Amino acid sequence: MNGGISMSIPQHAFFSIFSGKALLFLGAGFSKGAKSLSLDGQQLTDFPGGQELAADLMKDLGESETESLDRCAEFYEYKTSRAQLLSTLTKRLDVKLVADFQKNILSCPWNRIYTTNYDNIISNSKSLPKKLRNIGLKDKIPHYTNSTIECLYINGYLDMTSPQESTITITREDYASTDNEQRKDIIRMFRTDVSMVEYVFFLGYSIYDIEVAQILQEDTSVKKKIFFIVGHNINVINEATISKYGTVVKITCEEFSYLLTNARNEYSLIPPVYEKVFPSLHKYEILNTNNQTTSAARHDPVSYMLKN
Repeated sequence: MNGGISMSIPQHAFFSIFSGKALLFLGAGFSKGAKSLSLDGQQLTDFPGGQELAADLMKDLGESETESLDRCAEFYEYKTSRAQLLSTLTKRLDVKLVADFQKNILSCPWNRIYTTNYDNIISNSKSLPKKLRNIGLKDKIPHYTNSTIECLYINGYLDMTSPQESTITITREDYASTDNEQRKDIIRMFRTDVSMVEYVFFLGYSIYDIEVAQILQEDTSVKKKIFFIVGHNINVINEATISKYGTVVKITCEEFSYLLTNARNEYSLIPPVYEKVFPSLHKYEILNTNNQTTSAARHDPVSYMLKN
């Protein structure tokens, strides 16, 4: 792999991942490489991106024309029903095989994971270092606990066992709705997390959601700690747009996984650092109680302690 590519991401940024001080944000591009069933359920096939999924929805209706995913999903719902839309999406987005590079990336001790995807690739990877807690559009956001790793689904996630119970944002009408307070809460938490962590890694994401772009625009100081893993085929328009929010790294998710493995090996050689712990504060009293000494100590205690 080109050494210049790896230099785009400094070593300490990788090390922040292994110390639990980095966020992972997954877009649709991350799921490419996984496998799911075709719509007819007859064969294992490549996991669809947004455009492929939109085409699948239209094909299921017997239509050859296609548009953006939100518009195709809305048209599909109009022609059938919400329940049928959720059922069809579930068939196509139920991950049956997770790629090794995806498992490797998800095995890192991320501070939190955010995603705009609807699929179950994170749950099915079986590689997370802690118990997974999924948080969607109808789940209460819990208090932070070090025993779990939380994945927050900004647009909700599909319930693969009971599709009709799913709550997701996918149609234009869904995105335009102002009723979903849970989605707003997840966005607010993302805003806080971005400001608190050391680094943020976006994998396979192209700033599609306006709310995410707004958060990254609000505080331009976070730009220096944000990396976008975008692959080799990004066009100049998208690259220019994304570069406003962080560093664009033209490598695939699989190549990023390779760099992660190398950095993990280097990190394992670092001796552990034990922080000093002060279990209590002790009260100190001035033993000499003559008025002159007490007065000096009272008015300039620091100088008094240094002299005595």
